[in-house]
Amino acid sequence: MTSDGGMNVGFTPVVSVSLAGLVLKPGAAWGSDAKSALTWACASGAGMVQLDATMSGLRPRELDASARRDVRAMARRAGVGISGVDLFVPVQHFAEAAHVDRALGAVQAALELARDLADDGRAVVATELPAKLDEGTLATLRGMAQAAGVMIADCGWPARVMSDVGTADVGVGIDPAMMLASGADVLGEVARLRGAPAQARLSDLSGVGRVEVGTGRLDVMAYCVTLATKGYRGAMVIDLRGVRDQAGVVSKTVARLRAVV
Repeated sequence: MTSDGGMNVGFTPVVSVSLAGLVLKPGAAWGSDAKSALTWACASGAGMVQLDATMSGLRPRELDASARRDVRAMARRAGVGISGVDLFVPVQHFAEAAHVDRALGAVQAALELARDLADDGRAVVATELPAKLDEGTLATLRGMAQAAGVMIADCGWPARVMSDVGTADVGVGIDPAMMLASGADVLGEVARLRGAPAQARLSDLSGVGRVEVGTGRLDVMAYCVTLATKGYRGAMVIDLRGVRDQAGVVSKTVARLRAVV
C-alpha cells in the first residue's frame, strides 16, 4: 500500500495515450486535425503520447525533418514524451503478394518516424502481424527494426514471436482486449513470456466489445503486477480503438492507474 492509498505493484507505469482510433471531426474533443489531436493528447493527463502513422497530418510521408522537430517540440513544451508510433493496417497485407511491399514500406516509414521522435531510446512501433507470416517477410521486418534501433511490437494474438525485448527486433505486444476476444488468459499468457513484452496496451473487453479499462474482464491491478514481475518498464498505452466516449476513457484510465499503483 502506498502513502496515498494506492497499491504498490513494483513499478510506477508511465501512461501513454494513443491517437489510433480517433476520428478527426469538428466538435470532437480532440478537434478536426492532427495538430489539435496531438494538443489534446498532450493535455490529457497521460505522461506520454503514441502517434498514429495512419492519421492524416501525422503520416510519415507528410512530416519532413522540420515538421518532426515541431512535433517533438510541442510534446516537450507540454511536458510529455512520445512513446512510439501505432501502425494498424489490414493484417492480411503482410501476407498478400499484392500488398506486402507497400505494408513493409509503411513499417519502414513508421520505424524511422519513431526513431526520430520517441524518447529515451525506447521507441516502439506497434502493429499487428498475421498468424501465418512468411519467414522472409519476418526476416525483413527484423532487419528494418534492427537498422532503425526501434522495436516492433506485434499486438496480434496468438503471439507470433515469443522473444525477450532486450534481444529481439520484433517482440510481443500485449493488447488485452484482443487476447480476451480470442479466449486467452491475459495474466497467464503474460506470465509465460520469456521476458518483458515489447509494449503493453491498456484495453479491455466486455460482452459489448472494447470498453474502458477496468469496466470489462481485465483485472487491472493483477495486469500491472504481472507486467512488473516480467520486468516491464515501458509505457502502458491507452488503446482507444473501438471504445465509446474516448475522451472520457482517457481521463478515467489515467485516474484508475494512479489509484492502483
